[in-house]
Amino acid sequence: MTPSQPDTLSEIIFEIWGSAIHSADLKELSASIRNSLSRIIDVANFYICLYNREKDSLTLLYRIDQTEPIKKYENYYIEQVSESSRLTAEVIKRGQSILIHKEDDLQKARSADKKIVGTPAEVWLGVPLKIEDKVQGVLVVQSYTNPEQYDRAQKELLEALAEPIAAALEYKKMEETQSRDEAIKRTLFNIASAVNLTHDLKDLYRSIHQTLKQVIDLPNFFIGFYDKQKGVIDYPYLADEFDFPQIGQTSIQVQSEDKYSLSMQVIETGKALRLNKEKIFKTLQENGKTPVGTIPEIWLGFPLKTRNETIGIMGTQSYTDPFHFTEKEIGVMGSVGDQIAIAIDRKRAEEKARKRAERLTGINRIGRMSATVDTLDQLLQAIYEEINGIFKPDAFFIAFFDQKNNELEFRLLIEENQRQPSLRVPLRRGFSSKVILDRKPLVIRDYEREKENLPPGLLFGNQKHALSWIGVPLIYRDQVIGLVNIQSYQSQTWNDEDIQFFFTIADQLAGMLEKARLFEEARKHAERLAVVNRIGRLSATAGNLDQLLEAIYLEINGIFKPDSFFISFFDQRSNELEFVFLMDGNKRELDKKRVPLGNGFSAKVIRDQKPLVIRDYEHERDHVPQGLRFNGNKPALSWIGVPLKYGNQIIGLVNIQSYRANVWNEEDIQLFFTIADQIAGTIEKMRLFEEASARAERLTVINRIGKAAATADNLDQLMTAIYEEIEATFKPNAFFIAFFDQKTDELEFRFHINTTNGKLPVMRRLLGDGFCAKVIRERKTLIIKNYEKENELLPRQIVFGDQKPAISWVGVPLMLENQIMGVVSIQSYAAYAWNDEDIQLFFTITDQITGSIEKARLFEEARARAERLTVINRIGKAGETVDNLDKLMEAIYEEIHPIFKPGTFFIAFLDRKTDELETRFLIENEKRLPVARYPLGNGLSSKVILEKKPLIIHHYDQEQDHLPKQILFGDFIPSQSWIGVPLKFEDQIIGLVNIQSQRSNVWNEEDIQLFFTIADQISGSIAKARLFEDANRRAGRLAVLNRIGMLAASAQNIDQMFNNIYEEIDSIFKPDTFFIAFYDATADELEFKILMDEGQKSENQRVPIGNGLSSKVIAEKRPLVINHYEKEKSNLPRQMTGGK
Repeated sequence: MTPSQPDTLSEIIFEIWGSAIHSADLKELSASIRNSLSRIIDVANFYICLYNREKDSLTLLYRIDQTEPIKKYENYYIEQVSESSRLTAEVIKRGQSILIHKEDDLQKARSADKKIVGTPAEVWLGVPLKIEDKVQGVLVVQSYTNPEQYDRAQKELLEALAEPIAAALEYKKMEETQSRDEAIKRTLFNIASAVNLTHDLKDLYRSIHQTLKQVIDLPNFFIGFYDKQKGVIDYPYLADEFDFPQIGQTSIQVQSEDKYSLSMQVIETGKALRLNKEKIFKTLQENGKTPVGTIPEIWLGFPLKTRNETIGIMGTQSYTDPFHFTEKEIGVMGSVGDQIAIAIDRKRAEEKARKRAERLTGINRIGRMSATVDTLDQLLQAIYEEINGIFKPDAFFIAFFDQKNNELEFRLLIEENQRQPSLRVPLRRGFSSKVILDRKPLVIRDYEREKENLPPGLLFGNQKHALSWIGVPLIYRDQVIGLVNIQSYQSQTWNDEDIQFFFTIADQLAGMLEKARLFEEARKHAERLAVVNRIGRLSATAGNLDQLLEAIYLEINGIFKPDSFFISFFDQRSNELEFVFLMDGNKRELDKKRVPLGNGFSAKVIRDQKPLVIRDYEHERDHVPQGLRFNGNKPALSWIGVPLKYGNQIIGLVNIQSYRANVWNEEDIQLFFTIADQIAGTIEKMRLFEEASARAERLTVINRIGKAAATADNLDQLMTAIYEEIEATFKPNAFFIAFFDQKTDELEFRFHINTTNGKLPVMRRLLGDGFCAKVIRERKTLIIKNYEKENELLPRQIVFGDQKPAISWVGVPLMLENQIMGVVSIQSYAAYAWNDEDIQLFFTITDQITGSIEKARLFEEARARAERLTVINRIGKAGETVDNLDKLMEAIYEEIHPIFKPGTFFIAFLDRKTDELETRFLIENEKRLPVARYPLGNGLSSKVILEKKPLIIHHYDQEQDHLPKQILFGDFIPSQSWIGVPLKFEDQIIGLVNIQSQRSNVWNEEDIQLFFTIADQISGSIAKARLFEDANRRAGRLAVLNRIGMLAASAQNIDQMFNNIYEEIDSIFKPDTFFIAFYDATADELEFKILMDEGQKSENQRVPIGNGLSSKVIAEKRPLVINHYEKEKSNLPRQMTGGK
């Protein structure tokens, strides 16, 4: 040992005991031990094993290894250590350290059958951890690369520390054991209390699992009960990583010829069972059976007993670790089993009594329902809610039998708590048909075992087969009127008591349901007469055609409940159908669709001039044309279309559809014919009135736009007024006015708005090849009525933001004195959005606004030039009147921002001494960012400084291949537009000024020239302000030096003097940490007389001179300056930290 090592060993022992007290567990303590040992020995490859003398086993506690993954040895375990030939076990048996550091010694170990686990090391050192000469474990270090890494001296070092390490580990083990014993007591108390605190059995099972998990790692846990009558084990609670990842329940048939149940062995013997994978395989082979589920590494089962009778099993297992459970944990589960069985037995008795009471209450409530509900649907829903509360079925239905059509109408159908649409099916050979035809209940307890003797079942929505199925006929006055049914996706769900109770409810329901049906039919007949009358009066109350169509739909929907509904008009000139009102589900399609008259259902109605009725499309599809679908919807199975006739003319058709077959009977169809005849004349008169009103309104729009042009104060106001009128008239999804710049061959979208993004910012882009380019180049209007059908003959459509491609697109050139000024456009996401009359009106409006727009543009340009000259003058005055550099830069930004509206703006200064740029003033998204410094390099700003000329970027993404990389601030999003101009003073580059935007092509040539002018003007003002600031700073620092001298002389004691010095230094340098330390050469120590850390004063300290930064200053007798510790630390000693 070297002279300093005893001190170091004492420090390490002190650290280890501190870690033993403060660490959370043994693994955290082991990590701390390794960290402490790293000061004296290489611990790159390190592990600790603990020895169990009773079991003669060795368990890996902690391992760090450079060559092999830690996870590989997470569960490393050695049994029968006294018989093992591994090196770690050899240390235990000898009770002495082993150092193997040569290949020859490793060969000896192999020849003596000393097993080496993992990658062979060049040198291996294992030290026994002893307390009072009893080995508690082993600490090992090894090297895979350096055979000389460890020697006898390092072995002695570890041996000197072995006993303190062993003691610390033993202390932490005792602490963990005491904590676990206390947790077990709490567990027993919590299980006993859970009976009163939980809502039901499921809640109790969950509470038991969660309580046990507080003391035992139980990712896999189950509770099961044996039902002798069914021959199954029901598992009402099952949490399993492999077979049941989601906590659930299941039943397992135990009377199987090929399956073997370990749970059944526990239940039959009444004894706990513990098996590893090898013993499980052996048991299966002995019984000639296959396992139920995935075979684990270890399986534990404990009987649940009450009154000396085994009522079930509680179990757990591990699929990864055969030693997952300790003996103490296994003992805990065994000891709490009786308490759990008692808790479950009490809760089961409590639930049984509650269920009987609830059922009696349920029968009474069902008997009173007919007096409390108003409609048949309300009655059906109330019946379901009562039955669901009692039987908890996965599926439920009430079906009515239609003797005339020999059909079943499933009026209420619920699957997994979701109501399904009503449907009608012919009486066939299914379960329900058997109930109706046999006039008696059908009870299926386990479909898989009984299906050979049953007809095929009818599957609904989710297409799942029920395993438990009970159907009871509804008989009223000796007539079968339908049936009621409950289903479960699990077998043996309901016992005999449940089934008899369901029969009782069914008997009670029959009369109640039949009376409600008869009352509903009478009320429906009266309502239909009232609807016909209301529809006749709609023309007097509707304000416009859309309101009339909406009112018609509401009346029809109230009666027929269609999945889809439409009214379409027939345009004889274009031979097209315009779907003016279209409902799909409960959602209205707002885009009016126009389609050519083809060969579909609607075309057949128009051509044949008579109704088309389809009751079941799947059965009739060979005899009818193909139906038109909107938005990719599935085809309707029921479809009724009736032509709308006015005089001798077909003006359109009205239609109802359903995705279910045979929805409407003959009475429904005749009523729909009557309504169609009645609404045709009303609709046509409203159409003619609206067309006349629209013509008058359009003339008014032209006049209003003319007045807006005369009254608008500026171009933006004028364009907003134009848009408001056009939006009210044409209802476009998108609208823009774009100006054409012939010099740059660019389009400036000065006003652009769409329904997806709202109003978009002004933007510029090259003319390109889009629709606008076609309008500009050909100097004529472009009209697109249906882009989907015309796109092969058109250029590519350019869209903005999140806007969808337009289907209807009209663009008109803005022409003045044979000069093309730009283009104005309206767009719609619907095809055929505007007819010829609409388009002609848009042409007229465009002609009218062209002159007004051009005058407003010229006036705006003149005003902008005047404002820019004013800005230049204001910036010049600011340079003369503002004597503070920060205030001057703030004033410059406030003038530049309203003109250029940059996303980012900065002024940066060049420091020639350090060859760095300092961004002294930086604004991003109108928020000021801190001052930053970075070396002059390859960035855009560096390019401006080094080349001594401005840099202009219009579109960074397109130009970046020829540019250096951007340096990003704030939100780290690259700018697309970037202008940087060097600041020059007396032929010297002093920095640069910059504006940026995340949008491309933001500034035109006039903007750029103005920015150059401003940059030239501010250079001198900024340079003078900097010189003035530097002079003030030097004067201030001289004053500080004088004050420090005076304070040192006037201080009454040395502490006051140090405090005075700190206050002056803090006011100048704003340090996070400050100290003054004296060197004591006799003791070779530093005494910290004053130590301030973030404004907090620490107590005086003395530390020995070592290898830190302060020690380097003392030893080398010269200053030490560090500008960036992280970058320079490889060449520096370790930093001693205080406070934080």
